[in-house]
Formats: sequence, structure tokens, C-alpha cells
Amino acid sequence: MPLRLPSPSRSERPPALPPLWSGRRRVQLSLLALTGLGQATIAGLGAHVLIRLLGGPSARPAALLVGLMAAAALCVGGLRMAERVIAERVSQGYVHELRLGLVERTLERGSTNLGVTVARTTNDLSAVRTWIFQGVVPLAVGVPFLLGATAALFLIDPMLALTLVVPLGALGLAMRRLVPVAYQRSRNLRRIRGRLAGHVTDTVMAAPGIRPAGGQERELRRVERLSRQLAQAAISRARTGGALRGVAAATSGLASASAIAVGLATHLPTAEIAAALTINGLLSTPIHDLGRVAEFRQTYLAARHVIAPVLQPGPVRRHGCPGTEDGAGTSETASATEAVVISGFDVGAVSLPRLEAAPGDRVLLRTGSSALDSEILHRLVSSPELAPGQVSVNGVDLATASPRDTRHVLGFAARGMMLTRSSVARTVAYRVSGTPGEDVTDTLRRVGLHDAVEMLPDGAQTILRRGGQPLTGHQRALLALARSIYRNPALLVLDHVDADLGREGRDVLLEVLRSHPGVVVIATDLPGESWTPTHRWSPTVPSQEPCVAELFAAGAT
Repeated sequence: MPLRLPSPSRSERPPALPPLWSGRRRVQLSLLALTGLGQATIAGLGAHVLIRLLGGPSARPAALLVGLMAAAALCVGGLRMAERVIAERVSQGYVHELRLGLVERTLERGSTNLGVTVARTTNDLSAVRTWIFQGVVPLAVGVPFLLGATAALFLIDPMLALTLVVPLGALGLAMRRLVPVAYQRSRNLRRIRGRLAGHVTDTVMAAPGIRPAGGQERELRRVERLSRQLAQAAISRARTGGALRGVAAATSGLASASAIAVGLATHLPTAEIAAALTINGLLSTPIHDLGRVAEFRQTYLAARHVIAPVLQPGPVRRHGCPGTEDGAGTSETASATEAVVISGFDVGAVSLPRLEAAPGDRVLLRTGSSALDSEILHRLVSSPELAPGQVSVNGVDLATASPRDTRHVLGFAARGMMLTRSSVARTVAYRVSGTPGEDVTDTLRRVGLHDAVEMLPDGAQTILRRGGQPLTGHQRALLALARSIYRNPALLVLDHVDADLGREGRDVLLEVLRSHPGVVVIATDLPGESWTPTHRWSPTVPSQEPCVAELFAAGAT
């Protein structure tokens, strides 16, 4: 009989995950239900054969009946095998969909919290997969199996059906009491585990300062206290999980004992009692699985509480000047002489003046705060942060353009930028789809990396790992610069890249500023006498001032 598992109250319920009952998974889940019905049918037929075999002389040979029972056992084994394969397909397909969604949202929102991202894409998704594989699937198979087995017992004798229904009802009541407790204890365990992991991470990172201050014992005591709390929380959850499994195991035994007691009390034939015990024996596995379903569901609910909000599509942020319609600012596109138009662009309380730049222009962003410089430039190149019409490059609106169009017109490099796991050549040509061309070599020469790359074990095909190894720090910065200027994008945005380049790298950067054919918007600490910007882009803080400020030419007061 179906079991309704209690869930958190509506006010505490997080946003829903994508539906499991969709697409190909509908067929797969339906097949799982059919395997449960198939096992119930085989159990009923096996019980009928057993009654014929033990009930006295039969018109059919005993060997034939024994053979039929053996064939039924093989069929049950085949259905169980198919059940495992289909269950894996369902769980892996669903987790694959969630994993792609998590990574997509992370890239869209620019999250750089490595620990949180790894936890979501491994630990939390593992909890989701476990719930589907060992929770949803046992329900999809077990409920039809239990219903079919109950019907088979009813056909043998209605009293035997009651011997199964009553223990299952008691199981449902017990689970209704234990499930909320299991959920709270699972959440508490996850909370303490996260607190311990965060504290250990902070302690290890702060170790150089802890040792001179003599704080080792203090930190060890904190870790010991959190570790003890974690152990107690885990034991507390184990008690609830053990109670759920114990109740399920007792249900199977009680069903068999009840069948014997009812059979003896009502003087049922021995063959019918044996048939009921056979069916109950086949039901022991799905009943045990039901006891674990509640435990896995609580772990899943705790994981859903973390994953679901991340998968929700975030609202498009619309930045603009006060008084402009929808905050979108001016929506003019670039003309033949104005490759880049930026208007109605602001970050928090800081408004930036309208910018019109032609190919070859060099725009220096200067706010007086390098952190604010970086935030402005990162917003500038992040399409989810833009409103339509705010940034136009060669007629391409970055807020609405496809990723393909954006990467063709926009290049970006920033200090501390980590490189993806790929070959050197693929890293340089990252913004362009397809096989890297021979112009990769020219770009490497342009930034002075050609000789260093040639000395790597596999040259330009060497795979970079862990953010850019085996390259040195300034070589990684040069490679990031090479990626940003590859095939000369119309708009090149550079965020304090000189901080990672070193002296020779700064000379490369100056050459890029002199030779790049497109527009360059840069925040830098390079000395003013080493290069001359054509525009200085400085923000205004709106109060009584107009939103669109004057764009100062280089050297203007």
C-alpha cells in the first residue's frame, strides 16, 4: 500500500527541483512499476503452483510443477536485474541534468567559492542520486509489488491478505512518527559537518599565523569540540535510521508470523499457508527497502534545501540612470565610427557616464578603488548583469547576444584569473570554437610565450592543470592575456593584469595597448608616463547630480 512520507511545512519548503517525471524518465519509471507488477504476478503464480504441488495428487507431473517454480525464480531474478539497470539510468540521467544546471548557474553568476561548488556538484548530488536509486525506485517497484502480492493473498484467502495489510499499516504509522525526527537530525548533522569543514579549512589556511601566536592547543580544542558534536549528531541520526530499518524488518517477520497464526486458527490447508509464507518471503526485500526510503529521503530533502535555490533562474538585473524607462538606459547601437557604446551603466550607487569609443581608442577606468574598478569591469563583461542596450559592441548588444556572438567581439583578462583544464593551444583559442589555428603560435609570440611553451613536454598541446600548472604565475597571466587578444576582439577589457605580469610582462602589455586594433577598456596601475589613454572613464555618485556625466579626454581637467 502507498506510503505518504511527511515533508517539511510549506513555509520551510525550498523551491522545487526540476521534475523527475518528465521526458524519457516517464517511460523508465513506468517500466520500473511494470517490473514490480511482474514480480507480484510471478509470486502469485508461484504460490498457485506450490498449492498444487503440496495440496495432493495433481494431473500434472511434480517435476513439471517444480520446473515452473524454478522458471519463476529465474524470471524474478531477471526482473530484479532489469530494475537495477533502469534505476541507474533514471538516477544518473536526473543527476546529470542537475549537475549541468548547477555549473551553468555558477558560470552565469560568477561564483568563485570552490568549496561550495564542489560540495553541491558531488556531495549534494550524491544524496539526490541515492534518493532516486534507493528511494524513488523502491517505491516505484515496491508499491505495485505490495499491491499485487496483497491481491494474490486475497485470492488464496482474504484472511491471509489481512495478515499483510495490518503489519504494513503499522509500518506506515511508525514511519509517520519517525520521518520528521529523521529529517531534523539529518539537517543537524549536515550543519555540524559543514561547520567543522569550514573551521578546519580556516585553521589550515591561518596556520602560519597560529603557530607564532601559540594557538595550536586552542585550535585543537575547537576542532575536538566540533568533532565530538559531529559524532553525537551522527549517532543520533543512526538511532532514527536504525529504528526505521528495524520497524521494516519486523514488519516482514510479523507478516509471516501472522500468516501462520491465522492459518492455524482458521484451519487453512498447509499448502495455502506455505504459499503465503513464500509470497511474504519475496516481499521481505521491498519491505526492507521501504524502511530505508524514509532515511534517504531526509538526506535528499537536506540536499534539496541547498541545491534548489541555486537552480532557480535569477532575475535579470537592470542597471540604469534614475528616470530612464525600466532602468535600461540608452539603447543606441554602435555606428561605423563608434565600435563601443556604453550608456545607463551603474554599479550600486555609482553611475558611470556614457561612453562612445572608436576602434583604436584606449579607455582608462579610474575610480580610486581597485576593488570597485574590478567590480565595474566584471559587470561590464557579464551578460546576466546587463540590461538591454547598456553595452553595444559593433552592433552586438552584450545583454541579449548569444555566447557565440559575445566571444567573437569581447576579450577579457583579469589579475588572478585561473585557467581551465585544457591544452595551451586550446586555452589561447578558448573564445573561438573549433580546432585552434596556426594563429595560436603568432599570438603566443605576440605575448612572448612561444619559447617557453616550446620547452614544455608536449609544446602547445601540453595540458594545463590546477589553474595553469606547469606554467609559472607570470606565464599564466601572459597566457590569459593571449587568450583575451586572440584574433583581435573589437572590445578588450583588462582588469589590473599588470599586477601579475612582472616587468617583462608589463612591456608586453604596453605593446598590446599600442597595437590592438579594437577598443581597450583597462583598469591598471601602470605609470601614466608609459602610455597615454584617449579617454578617462570616471564614475559619479548620483545625488542631485545628473546621471550622464561628461567623458573627459586625456589630460582634461
